[in-house]
Amino acid sequence: MTANRDTTADQMDAARHYDPAAARRASRAVFLSNGMILSSWVPLIPLAKERLALSEAALGFVLLSLGAGALLIMPLSGVLAARFGSRNVILVSSAIFFLMLPLLAWAPTTVILATCLFIFGASNGAMDISMNAQGVAVEHLGSRPIFSSLHGMFSIGGMVGASLFGGLMHLGLDPIAAAALIAAAMAAMIFSQFRFMLPSRSGQGGKHYAWPSRIVVLFGLLALVAMMAEGAMMDWSAVFLRFERGFTESAAGLGFAAFSLTMALGRLTGDWIVTKIGPVATIRYGSGLAAIGIFIATISSSGAVGIAGFALTGIGLANSVPQLFGLAGRLPGISPGIAISAVAIFAYAGVLAGPPLIGPLAQVTSLPIALSLVAVGLVVIACCAGIATPARNR
Repeated sequence: MTANRDTTADQMDAARHYDPAAARRASRAVFLSNGMILSSWVPLIPLAKERLALSEAALGFVLLSLGAGALLIMPLSGVLAARFGSRNVILVSSAIFFLMLPLLAWAPTTVILATCLFIFGASNGAMDISMNAQGVAVEHLGSRPIFSSLHGMFSIGGMVGASLFGGLMHLGLDPIAAAALIAAAMAAMIFSQFRFMLPSRSGQGGKHYAWPSRIVVLFGLLALVAMMAEGAMMDWSAVFLRFERGFTESAAGLGFAAFSLTMALGRLTGDWIVTKIGPVATIRYGSGLAAIGIFIATISSSGAVGIAGFALTGIGLANSVPQLFGLAGRLPGISPGIAISAVAIFAYAGVLAGPPLIGPLAQVTSLPIALSLVAVGLVVIACCAGIATPARNR
């Protein structure tokens, strides 16, 4: 109760001293920049594979570093955001996150690449937790829901980042220079918006951690599978198009760009969709649609159809994880922050476990088969969406 009273007091104080419209713009800028930088790594993956002569299995283990860094930092990030304010964590973590992008483009050895990826993942994890905490505070400050649209801005950033990076390379810009240019632009945007962000500090006397309940664990497991699919699109779509469908280096990121575009559109309309059919149906039908998209991409030999399949996957996955977060946050008798943090840890475990597992599976079978197994997991979400959801939340 003390933490809840203190948090409410912080929100009331923020309402007196901060412009809600400016706070929304600042929060959207943070989500946009995060998506831009994260997706700019996608075109660098096949370049790193070729530069370091990595097999698919070796690449999978290197990619493990990104998810490991994010997963290990997330519990600490929640404590830091509660103690120092989410905007301060955003400022520091984003600076490190942006700096890592050109270093990833440069990394001359596998060890250096894995180290940079670990730091890249850790700073992204800290930024992710703090920007979601910032989004919750901004939503409380205003009078209308914005959480889905914030995640939509992340997806727009994903679309623009992958496309822009590929376009800069197509124009002849060196990958390191392209990465540095995008990173500098995003850093300038974040620093310009910092003064409009909310402190969003939790009460100092409240608990910052608690063991999750069984229902939260169920939500977390569903989020884990959904994020495995999203991580697979991020880390393996470019590799799939480059080496399975013969795309050029500059065009290999188009699959993830299409995925990010449709995911952005799905999230920007997510509030309306949930209002019409409810959160459980949104998760169920969306997961099924995403599974169909992956099956289409892997079965067809056409590169254009593959991109269309990835686009369909983006539509389906758009609102699955955000709605799981929202349902967890509305569970009675559980602090929203604790529930959402627990689900987020499971979700990042999916990022940690999913993409690196695809490499060894692809080595034993093939990359299309490995991606198809991800689609099977999405079918499981579609079948189990209602099991973990109390009837009153449907």
